[in-house]
Amino acid sequence: MIKRSRRIYYNDNGIRNAVLSDFRPLQLRDDIVKLWENYVVSEFHKRKANHALYHRSYFWRNRNGAKVDYLELADNHLKAYEIKYDITHYYYSLKIGTQIVLLFTRISRIRTKG
Repeated sequence: MIKRSRRIYYNDNGIRNAVLSDFRPLQLRDDIVKLWENYVVSEFHKRKANHALYHRSYFWRNRNGAKVDYLELADNHLKAYEIKYDITHYYYSLKIGTQIVLLFTRISRIRTKG
């Protein structure tokens, strides 16, 4: 069974850092995964605002801990996004279903997949 959960995201990671009083470099942070997820979700929300899109967004987690990082409902179409940060392989990605749409690496900075 899937249940609805509430998540709080900030429009700007700087505000999040100020609320937490944590301005340490990324290498010293233990919340880098949350920073990355917050950044991606805030960019989705900025896109919606800038383009006057009326998409509804959700976060879902089931009782076993499986989750969907970001769900967006628009025109009766539901898109599920997986937001990942992998510190051991130095990449960050955003997936729609099984397709990687953005891949950030330490070396190349940004690569788009399509």
